[in-house]
Amino acid sequence: MTENEKIAKLCEKANVTEAEARAILEETNGDLLDAILLLERQGRLKDVSAHYSTRREARADADEDDEGFRKRASGAAALLQRALEIGNANAFVVSRKGRRLFSLSVTSMVILLVFANIWLLLALVAGLFFGLRYALEGEQLGKRSVNDVMDRAATAAENVRDTVADSFREKK
Repeated sequence: MTENEKIAKLCEKANVTEAEARAILEETNGDLLDAILLLERQGRLKDVSAHYSTRREARADADEDDEGFRKRASGAAALLQRALEIGNANAFVVSRKGRRLFSLSVTSMVILLVFANIWLLLALVAGLFFGLRYALEGEQLGKRSVNDVMDRAATAAENVRDTVADSFREKK
């Protein structure tokens, strides 16, 4: 901050002229904070509840930013909690020839997808070619439309498998 800016700040915050502000700054070796404290001790500040910061942003803006961040973080936490509740209340089911092999909570499945992403996806696709079928069970995710899509994928994989098997049989 330049000397002129410091003088202007002192004039704005205290009942002093430019000459007095310059003198006070000389007395405090150019330290604006010390000058403001000196003026406060002398009772010459316009508003003793005012504050001054050497930071560029205003403290009120920072407080508003902090509050906005807290609200967004709280909303994100509530959303995550709701997603976990739904994930734990619904299941990813693996079956073959109408017989249920196993099921996992959707939350567990998502965690597996995050950590074993490509390998798990490859295993799921390979499972379709070995006759595995996948479904979602539960109030929120066990919708017929979702399971119909998974059934169509399983049927398409079976058709590809049968076509490939038929082409190998014809070559013999």
